Amino acid sequence: MALKKCRECKQQVSNNALSCPHCGYRKVKHEGPLGWFVGLTSGGRILVLSLVAIFFIVGQFVPDEIGAFTGSQQFVEEQLGANGEVRFCTYSDAEVQDLGDGRFRVTAYFEKDDLPGSEKRTEYVCVLSKNESGAWSVEELDM
Repeated sequence: MALKKCRECKQQVSNNALSCPHCGYRKVKHEGPLGWFVGLTSGGRILVLSLVAIFFIVGQFVPDEIGAFTGSQQFVEEQLGANGEVRFCTYSDAEVQDLGDGRFRVTAYFEKDDLPGSEKRTEYVCVLSKNESGAWSVEELDM
């Protein structure tokens, strides 16, 4: 007979016991898609729910502005037909405006090596919109 600690009171209990003789905690096999969650101790459930809440809150604050900024970079690369030869400014150097209704205006710049030893900085303005499925489309791109 093997012994293990009770999940609630931490006393030694036979792994064959259906309940803890010390505190009465019942070992119940939980099945279904959320069985793992139901089988957690109360502290474990609080931890899981806290993590879910944090991810939800953080997800609310990972703004579409960042998605618009990175989307604008993709559209500029497509327009230039460039593969890795373009260096974009950082997000903090760009200006991203929320125009409402899932539309954003990104004003930023990129540097491109035209000739060895020379760099050309080019400013661009890109107006993007995000559809219901989360995909970005360009409405306007001026370089």
